Amino acid sequence: MELMNNENSFEPTPRLKSSPTEILFVPFSMYKIRCDCGNKYSDASLSQKYCKNCLYKYIEKVHNFSIHLDIHSGEHLHVNNIANNLPESLYFKQIVNNHSLIHDKSYKTCELCGYKHFGVICSDCYQISFTWIKSTSTVPILHLPWWDTRYKCINCDIKLEFKSNRQKWCPNCLIIYTGCRYCLTTNIIFGFTEQSQCIKCERTSLIDLIENNDDILNLTIPIMFIPFNNNEYYCYCCRMKYSETPLFKQKYCKNCLYWYIEYATSNTDIGTVIGNLDVYMNITNNNCNKHEPRNSDSCIHGWCVNCSEILYFKQIITNKKVDFSNIDHIYENYCRICGKSIHKQSDIIKFKLCSDCYLITFEFIESTSVLILHLSWWDACYECIICDQLLKSKSDCQKWCSNCYIIYTGCRYCLTTNIIFGFIDQSQCKKCKRINRIISINTIDNSGSYNIDGFLFFTKLNIIEYVNNINKNFNPLDIYKNNFASELRIEWIPYSQITILEEIAEGGYGKIYKALINGNIVAIKEFLNSSKHFLDEIKSLHRCYDDKFEYIIKCHGIAKNPETNEFVFIMKLQAIHEKNVIHRDFHSGNILVEIIGKIDQYLIGDLGLSHPEYNTLSSNEIYGVMPYIAPEIFKGIAFSKASDIYSMGMIMWELTTSCKPFDNVEHDINLIYKILDGKRPIITDDTPEDFANLMKKCWSSDPKERPSAKQICDKFNLWSNTEKDVNQFNQAEEIRLELMRLGLLGPEFSKKPHLKAIYKSKPLTPISESSSTNSSNSPKQGM
Repeated sequence: MELMNNENSFEPTPRLKSSPTEILFVPFSMYKIRCDCGNKYSDASLSQKYCKNCLYKYIEKVHNFSIHLDIHSGEHLHVNNIANNLPESLYFKQIVNNHSLIHDKSYKTCELCGYKHFGVICSDCYQISFTWIKSTSTVPILHLPWWDTRYKCINCDIKLEFKSNRQKWCPNCLIIYTGCRYCLTTNIIFGFTEQSQCIKCERTSLIDLIENNDDILNLTIPIMFIPFNNNEYYCYCCRMKYSETPLFKQKYCKNCLYWYIEYATSNTDIGTVIGNLDVYMNITNNNCNKHEPRNSDSCIHGWCVNCSEILYFKQIITNKKVDFSNIDHIYENYCRICGKSIHKQSDIIKFKLCSDCYLITFEFIESTSVLILHLSWWDACYECIICDQLLKSKSDCQKWCSNCYIIYTGCRYCLTTNIIFGFIDQSQCKKCKRINRIISINTIDNSGSYNIDGFLFFTKLNIIEYVNNINKNFNPLDIYKNNFASELRIEWIPYSQITILEEIAEGGYGKIYKALINGNIVAIKEFLNSSKHFLDEIKSLHRCYDDKFEYIIKCHGIAKNPETNEFVFIMKLQAIHEKNVIHRDFHSGNILVEIIGKIDQYLIGDLGLSHPEYNTLSSNEIYGVMPYIAPEIFKGIAFSKASDIYSMGMIMWELTTSCKPFDNVEHDINLIYKILDGKRPIITDDTPEDFANLMKKCWSSDPKERPSAKQICDKFNLWSNTEKDVNQFNQAEEIRLELMRLGLLGPEFSKKPHLKAIYKSKPLTPISESSSTNSSNSPKQGM
């Protein structure tokens, strides 16, 4: 469809005539419900609306209406029969809405001219034109040869405000839309005039839309001649094909750029942001007679379609970030904006941005914990910065990744970009503070909980650490080389992919199942009535989600049971303490054994109660298995690394006896009294002396006397690498196994477990609150 600049008479619909009376049966908004006559609008094809009552009146008044209206029907009824029988598939080619241009993309014969055309609109019978009014300022006007009933702004996608049945405007861009009800044409006015004239019938109509004239003084026209997705082919505004810069293959619309420069150089009332462009140009003809001689290769005002060529826009970044075709134009010793040195001899062929002029920052939206990465350039890349998947465009300044659910928004005034890792309603430019509404994205596989969704996005990133460690001489474009998508990331998994095989165990906050996902056996933990504790456990797992924390059970994904509406996660102590995290519920039931070959690997799980060591806001509720809880906890002291070490001492004893501690007594307040008085399990005679001494230190009543997790690991490593110690432990293990075989050790040898000896985590705060705070200083073995 050709765009024409017409200062003389122009016929936008040459095969249709202007109506002798106003056409009132169609609304100026596709979402209007009732006609001005009071009747409800009827639905036509392609989501069009019309008033049957007003249409009948029009047909009665204008007998030869077919020369004024381009009406069609899928039933192939003759247009003159419509007056007697309105078909269900009726539609008007002169009426365009949000659905008109995305349906029926096939070749058809135009009933007006007889030629074949592609899509709904015939480009010969419906011609777009472009004019601009020269007075004290230049006002561009886009003339559309159809009745535009769309309800969103062509520039920013903000919802339009309607002032009459033929006038509407954008409160964000202050763009005015006027329609001619005699010709069913539309004018889109990018500025302020007192009246609008139809380019077909030349009727004029007064404009009285914007009441607050103060906004006019602050109006700035955005940059619309570049796409937000470099994969696009046609201009968002004029639909002409984009041109491409020789370097970095950046796309831009020459037609819109020309009119933008004209507007910027002639209009004094309304501003532009063309001065924000950092552009490189090449003069192709020094003898051009269209203007005065120009020497600058960086001022966009000097661009001329006849004698200059745009090599590249420095602040527009595409997927093509390296270009060796013209290295002289890429290489710069110093930033020409601030003068800072930006190149070293070793990276002469590398395209760089100045780290002082092109900053990278981030922020968290406190209400939603959504991370926003602020880039001080226009990101026109068509691939996601996280997963490299192709991005989907939602508007001329918004795109998103359907894999990561990451949203990209651009400010067309500052040419900056926000990358949003989560769901929010609006985005604010870091530089000019303008706010853009974010178009809703329909996602099907998210958790339904914004807190958990936000955390899922956070697990995919190391952006914060990256930005905080940026040095003064770094190239901002290196952010695209960083692998922010961690291989250890926690994904959302549709529950339909999970096949539950059997229940394995039941814990304090949920149940453990054996399950299949894509043929792989996994453990599924389902939380009961507590999405908060679910999120706590996921966060704790993530804190220790690193290669060096190999003994922590990894969480591979999260799902939600549609039947119970409960969250589940999929799983395939030094590590915890190195991250300054305390477990708070460490006992043998939270240790899983993974057999790799002939080697048993022990993994710590159930981190739901884990918290950062110095998190004073964490709840100090006592929750766990009584024999494994350190005595100071029952006195009201907060959980600590030392309390985890006490639990480790109990687990060490359990390994030497194959029995659970204090399994022959009721786990009640009396047991708490005994633990406070220093009671500990009896250490067997076959236990190696060094192991026994370490165990006693771990369960010492004084937390200060307990070793650290690192010291325990160092001891274990020393024993495993010293031949004398290895032999000593091997002999002790042989004795243990023989005693178990003879029934002299282990569960079968111990007294019958007490029915009220509970080894499932549960709240213990009510019991501990009534316990005595008197205790001796030294532990006592046995009951």
